[in-house]
Parts: sequence; structure tokens; C-alpha cells
Amino acid sequence: MPQTLQLFSSQLSVSNLLTLKIFLGLTKTDRLAVWEYTDNAETAAAVLIDTDTPEGNSQIKEWVNRKKPQVVIAFGNSNPGLPSDVLSLSRPLRSAELLAVLQQAAGRLTGSSADKGRG
Repeated sequence: MPQTLQLFSSQLSVSNLLTLKIFLGLTKTDRLAVWEYTDNAETAAAVLIDTDTPEGNSQIKEWVNRKKPQVVIAFGNSNPGLPSDVLSLSRPLRSAELLAVLQQAAGRLTGSSADKGRG
């Protein structure tokens, strides 16, 4: 039975946030994890941050330095110099790429082999 995991986002435009919420509905058939959106950053299993804004660029560094068990996902046109444990999602938001990144995140969070061989 899949686990229910929560995703928080920061610095996303209204249109990207709406798209993200729609795409999260596609995870309902995943065997590993079903993702839901949350407005609570502290309870989220993963955090998606738009790194194409100055605020987002600074936030990504803050989240990495927090050393919390949350998975950090950088969303942007290019994300050079990110720590190796930060997942990357390129712009524009596409369902197939988002679902693959969420599967990686779920693998890390649940200790499943779904994350092995990806990076």
C-alpha cells in the first residue's frame, strides 16, 4: 500500500502552483507513494523551490543547511552548483519529469529501491 507524502512549494508562480497540484493527482496510482500538497513547510516530506528567483536561490541554500530529513527539489531553468542530495526539476513543469522526481524523493524517504540508480 502506498504511503501518503506531502509536498510544500516555495516561490512558485500561481500558474505553476495550480499545475503542480493537478499533477500531484497523477500520483494516486503510484505503488510507492501518493503525494498531496501542503501549505505547512514543517510537516512536508519534500520541498519544491523555484530557483529562478533570487529569493528561491537563497532559500534552497537555507533548506539544505537545515539538515532536516526533507527532500529538497530545485525547480528552474538551470541549477548549477547544487549539492548532490538536491533533486532537480527543469522548467517548464512537465508531468512525466515531476512524477520521476517524486518517485526518487519517495524512494529516499521510504528507503525503497525505487531511488537506486537515479540521481
